[in-house]
Order: sequence, then C-alpha cells, then structure tokens
Amino acid sequence: MSSTTSLSCLDDESQRELDELNRRIDTLKERQQTLRSEAFQVHSTIHTLQSRAAHITNKTAPVSRLPPDVLAIIFEESRRLLIPWSSVVKRPLSPEVQLSHVSSTWREVALSTPALWTTIRFPILHKEAAAVAYLQRCNQAPLSVHI
Repeated sequence: MSSTTSLSCLDDESQRELDELNRRIDTLKERQQTLRSEAFQVHSTIHTLQSRAAHITNKTAPVSRLPPDVLAIIFEESRRLLIPWSSVVKRPLSPEVQLSHVSSTWREVALSTPALWTTIRFPILHKEAAAVAYLQRCNQAPLSVHI
C-alpha cells in the first residue's frame, strides 16, 4: 500500500496530528541547519583566534629573533642532516615540507630558500603537483631526482 493511499485513509484527527508532526519536524530541521551554520562560524572564529594567539606567542620564542638568512642556513643544514635518516624514520612529509608547516615565518623562509627544494625523492605525496612545486621553488637551482 502506498503512502498516498494510507494517508487518505486517516481520520481528520490523525491527519491534523500528522500535519502538526510534519510541521514540527520541518521547524526542527530548519533550526538544526541554523545551528550547524552557527557551529561552523564559531569553529571558524575559534580557529582564527587560536592562530592569532599562536602567532603572538611565537614572536616571543628566541628562534623568532633569528634573521631569515640565518634561519635559511639552519633549514638547509637540518635538511642535509635529516635526509640520511629518511630511510630509517618513515614520515609522509619531507624535512623541507615539515619546516614549511611550522609557522608563517618559517614557511616564508623555507619557500624562499631554493636549496631546500633541489631534491625530489619518488614516491612523493601529491605526485605531479609536488614535482611542479619543487621545480618552481628550486628557482632554477640544479635539481636531483631520486626514483
């Protein structure tokens, strides 16, 4: 029996109750959507505030007082020292990518240090896009590809 047929068999009181229940369900669904939207906005605001707080806190760290060129040298050296360990410690991201994910300042320094991006080791995550990024970031420095 279809729902249309079963609905037509309802007495007036049952039909009114069903209509009222459906209205309440619709109202609650609208409220649910509003709450989801508000929750997303709250989550987004919290994330923004946490990022700003972290940025302010990071400025007080001693490493934040290092000039970008000194930080770049440290990055290059840490990458050189970490590469031999890459076969021992399996990490999904290379040292240069990890360095670029620490903070906005580190990202800026890492991305503007071509020597960090001169070695591509396959397999790499996001294959084609990563290879293109390395080619752009190495800024025409000699590139070493390991397959």
